[in-house]
Amino acid sequence: MDNKGGVEASIGYGVDLNDLNGAGAKAYLNNQGNVGVKASININGTESYIQVENSLYNNVMTHLTAFAEAMLLQSHSP
Repeated sequence: MDNKGGVEASIGYGVDLNDLNGAGAKAYLNNQGNVGVKASININGTESYIQVENSLYNNVMTHLTAFAEAMLLQSHSP
């Protein structure tokens, strides 16, 4: 996870065949408000992975913004 030195809580499972080969998957939440899943495989020291990540912060802000707009519209309606 490339979260630039942040804190991450994750749950996952991995299998290492040796130092250069293995596979794993995890679900995580980091201190930047991102939640996601990542599945990876290492072949001869090269990692390939599929990662899906969503920002909780952006979603929360979107909902808060929509809610604030609705409250403003309601307060100005006759």
